[in-house]
Amino acid sequence: MKNKLFLLFCLCVSISYSQQSSDRYKPTKLSFDLVLKMQKSEFQNRDIAVLIKGDINHIRERVEGNGGHFKFFAGDIASVSIPVSALQNFLSDDKIIRIEQGSKKLEKLNDRMLINNNVTNVHNGLSPLPQGYDGSGVVLGFIDTGIDYTHPDFRDSLGNSRVKFIWDHLLPNAANTPQPYNYGQEFTETDINAELQGGTATGHYDTDGHGTHVTGIGAGNGLATGNYVGVAPKADIISVKVDLNANDDVFLSAVADAVEYIYTKADLLGEPCSINISLGTYFGSHDGKDLSTQLINNLITAQNGRSLTCAAGNIGGFPFHVQSTSVVGDTTFTWNAGDYFEVWADTANFNQVHFSIGADQTTPVYNFRGETPYHTIAQHLNVLRYDTLYNGAGNRLGIILSYGERVGTSYILQFQIAEDSAYNWRFSTTGNGSYDASSWAWIAPSTIPSDTIYPAMTKYVLADFNQGICSAFQCSDKVITVGQYVNRNNYVDVLGNTQTFPTIEGALASSSSWGPTRDGRIKPDVTATGEITLSCIIVSRIPSAIQFIPYKVAQDSFHIRDGGTSSASPVVAGIAALYLQRYPTASSQNVRDHIVLCAKRDTFTGSFLPNNSWGNGKVDAFTTLIGCTAVGIDEKKTETDLYCYPNPFNHSTTIYFDERKQDAVLQITDAIGRNVKRLIIPANTKSYYLQNLFSNKGIYYYSIQSKDGAVVCRKMVVI
Repeated sequence: MKNKLFLLFCLCVSISYSQQSSDRYKPTKLSFDLVLKMQKSEFQNRDIAVLIKGDINHIRERVEGNGGHFKFFAGDIASVSIPVSALQNFLSDDKIIRIEQGSKKLEKLNDRMLINNNVTNVHNGLSPLPQGYDGSGVVLGFIDTGIDYTHPDFRDSLGNSRVKFIWDHLLPNAANTPQPYNYGQEFTETDINAELQGGTATGHYDTDGHGTHVTGIGAGNGLATGNYVGVAPKADIISVKVDLNANDDVFLSAVADAVEYIYTKADLLGEPCSINISLGTYFGSHDGKDLSTQLINNLITAQNGRSLTCAAGNIGGFPFHVQSTSVVGDTTFTWNAGDYFEVWADTANFNQVHFSIGADQTTPVYNFRGETPYHTIAQHLNVLRYDTLYNGAGNRLGIILSYGERVGTSYILQFQIAEDSAYNWRFSTTGNGSYDASSWAWIAPSTIPSDTIYPAMTKYVLADFNQGICSAFQCSDKVITVGQYVNRNNYVDVLGNTQTFPTIEGALASSSSWGPTRDGRIKPDVTATGEITLSCIIVSRIPSAIQFIPYKVAQDSFHIRDGGTSSASPVVAGIAALYLQRYPTASSQNVRDHIVLCAKRDTFTGSFLPNNSWGNGKVDAFTTLIGCTAVGIDEKKTETDLYCYPNPFNHSTTIYFDERKQDAVLQITDAIGRNVKRLIIPANTKSYYLQNLFSNKGIYYYSIQSKDGAVVCRKMVVI
């Protein structure tokens, strides 16, 4: 009897296996998640939503006959809900082709920003990261035009505000004026939540929209519609609204106050802190030595767990800068359209320079009309001068207001021209020295006449595109200064129309400001996505935006288009927040090094990095958090065009390179772009030995450039 039962069991198993084998290549009827649910007792009595493909009338009959609910169909696919226990009844039904349940966890849609900056892998905790990082337990501060805290992207899943503090500089003093600053008004998380729940409106709003958009890029969580998640979507937010109409000196002081305020509040919360500043002023020393910058530097480095990121500016390709590096003997000049301009120079480089303001007629022909006497800086220091310029016939051409200052080891000379008629106003120099000058009104190089038309042009100094980064704190070594590249060149707007732009995704944005600093350091430090980024809009403006500028509004209506380095900077500030989540006691230098030195290169950046347009390359969030080695991905030893050994090294190393038929230039710079050594490598040379060249430990760059313009650049580490 036992043997018969055993044979019967074997026969059943064999038949079952045979049937499975014959059906093996037929289309699978159930999705994997449904098979798993059918095996679990806790699902047997549950109704679940599924999609069923097959004969629609038959599906309706079978679903309703098994206690389910037929919702709708399109084509031969029906959307239904049905008890899990009833699914077994559908398996042998030939009129039902496929049953699926979309039980995969839904992911919030991301602007391409997260992908382009390699943030998604950090959110997902891709190996070797031990977990995903989203900014939890980190303060992300924004110094900007404020924040629309009513936007759902700045609330948690319960509807509570993620904004811990708001300090509005523009509101009049009141009982909630924060001390010791003694201006504006402060609002706490409790105040904000009370207002969100229908309390009294207090007026602390973003009336511009810039700050709301920037904050969304750095810290929005996408809860409004599931779209356009920020870099650090669970960070705690602190917002400071500053007065953009304040004078530069007041503005810079207010920014320093805001930095101190945010760091202090972060300490109160017991959290590390990353700050973003997508604001700035283009005038100034461009050397990071002003007092407001020094104060901000001190705040950043006062303790670990702090970082500060800022936008480089948006005047790439605009002739804002004039530089004369060799004012020797003969007189040279440049033209201004008759507006404000300022001249900066190191004291040692300007004491022997003589300067004058003159005017040139441009129509119907070019003609020199006269100039003021030549002066030195000594005659202008701490003196407010009014000089009137007349032509040879005694007719007044204009009034020149000037003032000279000594600031530390630098001179600043400022001019304001009130012209009676339109002229090209000369700034002429002679003597011995050098200077840098800034103005919105330099005559564009493309409109300068040739010396055959106007012979005086042989002495002309052209305006250029350098030193266009914002001045002050943007030029600090302690601050991460961010340029921008094109994030995207198309999107679908709120009306369903595809908006396209004549730009190349991944290319440097034409408006991204160029460095260097006035003292020759590389800036920006790194680039991130900027041009065409979709982020939060002020909620109350959504109806009017849809009515008047629908082409700017994203398809989900809660986000809007913007760009510039203002949009690039919060990307990097958000990455700093992710880094501080993983390493909450990291120093500001450590945060900066990992962001800047782990930047990626591609065909757009080229290999000659760092430079004054791309900085060290494109920020890479994932590599920042996992760390990068001294020899990067693009610097493997298998590449024999340029490498050094040993690397890292202590006192000496040898740089090896391909033999070149022509002389080449070998240049070594430190991590912030300062020149360490530059020399000519003779033709047919294959290596160069370095010994005792580096006074400080750290990361350096070495590059070799041939006369044909080909450049290769690598990293080395001194330990």
